[in-house]
Amino acid sequence: MSGSLRQVLFMIGIMVMVLSAAMIAPAILDAAVGERESADAFIVSGLMGLFLGGAVSLVNRGPITSIE
Repeated sequence: MSGSLRQVLFMIGIMVMVLSAAMIAPAILDAAVGERESADAFIVSGLMGLFLGGAVSLVNRGPITSIE
C-alpha cells in the first residue's frame, strides 16, 4: 500500500474515533431523559466506531512522510 493512502486511512480512523467519542454526549442526555433505547443505540454505535476507527488507525500507523 502506498504511503499516501496509509496516511489518509490513518487520519480517517482518527476522525471516526473522534466522531464516535462525541456520541457519548447524546447517549448521556437520552439516558437522563429516560430514552433507554436511544441511549443504547448511541452507546453501541459509538463503541463500534471506536473499535473500527482504532483498528484502521493502528493498522495504518507508521512514520509520517510528506504527501506528494
